[in-house]
Amino acid sequence: MIDLQSVGNLIAYSAQVTLIVVFCAVVAHALRLTAGAQFVFWRTLLALCLCLPILQPWRTMTAMLVGRVTTMESAAAAGARFTAATSWMLPWPYMLLIVIAAGATCRLAWTALGMIRLQWLRTAGVCADEAQGALDELQRAIGVRAEIRWVRTLWQPVTFGLRRPVVLLPESLRRQPVDLQRAVIAHELLHVQRRDWAWVVSEEILRGLVWFHPAMWWLISRVQLAREAVVDELSVLATGDRRAYVKALLAFAEETSVSGATAFARRRHLFHRMLLISREVSVSSKRVVASCAVLFAAVAVSGWSAVSAFPLITIQPVARQSPPPPPAPVVESAGGVPRRLAYVAPQYPADAAAVAARGTATLEVTIDANGRVIACRATKTTASIDASKSPTDAYKAVIGNSFGSAAVEAVRQWQYEARSDAPFTFVVTVAFAPEEEWNAAEVAKALKIGGAIKPPVKTKDVKPVYPEAAKQDHVQGVVIVEALIGADGKVSAAHILRSIPPLDEAALEAVRQWEFRPTLMNGAPVPVLMTVTVNFIE
Repeated sequence: MIDLQSVGNLIAYSAQVTLIVVFCAVVAHALRLTAGAQFVFWRTLLALCLCLPILQPWRTMTAMLVGRVTTMESAAAAGARFTAATSWMLPWPYMLLIVIAAGATCRLAWTALGMIRLQWLRTAGVCADEAQGALDELQRAIGVRAEIRWVRTLWQPVTFGLRRPVVLLPESLRRQPVDLQRAVIAHELLHVQRRDWAWVVSEEILRGLVWFHPAMWWLISRVQLAREAVVDELSVLATGDRRAYVKALLAFAEETSVSGATAFARRRHLFHRMLLISREVSVSSKRVVASCAVLFAAVAVSGWSAVSAFPLITIQPVARQSPPPPPAPVVESAGGVPRRLAYVAPQYPADAAAVAARGTATLEVTIDANGRVIACRATKTTASIDASKSPTDAYKAVIGNSFGSAAVEAVRQWQYEARSDAPFTFVVTVAFAPEEEWNAAEVAKALKIGGAIKPPVKTKDVKPVYPEAAKQDHVQGVVIVEALIGADGKVSAAHILRSIPPLDEAALEAVRQWEFRPTLMNGAPVPVLMTVTVNFIE
């Protein structure tokens, strides 16, 4: 099952990146940075956004992971255990994952097809031999060598490859003036010198993985645009012809590029690049320091605000400690019941466990002046077995006898307060229920009600049915139940925390029918653990 916590963290991380990128974009635009400063800033910001989940502190929330716990006020050895029902599964996290994975696959496949097409264009191209002398001179001036080919079906200059870099030039460039050709080739050779192809491939892979995030797309585009602007400046310095370089940008701005490769010129970037090329920039050291300080402050402020507004959350499972067995509930005789000082939990019989039987054992207990049990016998036992197992009355009697024997064995080890009127006899009722396990996988994802986690609003209330036997014996009180409320708001499982044996089943039967308004975490419903009380008053 897709963890709703992970989906919520993905949404929170996306919101963090969006807030940081928007804020820093506004600040960077106001500072009017140079091409080199923009390139360094946007690459640094991209790296910080990618590392943001590692750099920030995650908000820890605890979820109670419940194991085998005996929490009963009855003397039942097994008591009432928590049984998790079939967990409710939300389909939309799966759909979200499928859409993200499908989009990433399509985008990466498109990039891979672009790489394949580049290899095909290289094969289809013609080596630029006729201008080899001029090209050699330009390559020596820049300090790099690359294979240069003319391609008839190419519309934008492209450079790719690391070990054997290749510059592909459109056939139409041959008809352009020599100074314009020289400007374009210098631009591509400078990409080779800087080994930009490795960064372009990495950025395109990243773009495919975060295709669903507009802010990341924009940020990657700004990195690539800043890189082109830096190479623009270097190209103008290498050729010494600013006018020819501007004409080259204009010549290819309307042409389409190969997918997966950075275009030599794009229409939407043309004004920005021409503006940077045309102006002479002389930046003082004070302005550089001031700009760096402002940018650092912008990143720090936006990062702190984003992390505070949209924190990433980790659920820390906490094992519930098994509390010491509380006093077992008793049904008093007319003479009252002495206070119990020591308690040994009865063992749930193996033959009863085989059929998941429930029942009670009523004991007559006699203690001496020191509070020790000197006599104990079962006066009445009951056993309840699921009808699907077709139990006979004789088999129920056998299970009832097992309950009686287990109760007697345990009660003989109990210790009561001293009595001056010993020997003293009274009645004790012990309840038995089958051993059940927590559904740890579901409970681990449940949030514990308390603190910032508010109790959900009950939308359906079912009153408990007061058992007739309990009424006749004047048994009353409060049964405390812990309930697991699923993401759909329904009680998927419940168990007893504070038991009154004759009333436990009635309390559980009522609580299991309750319904609540789902608890939301980052806009998604999540399961919660909640303690509730059920009152039985005559």
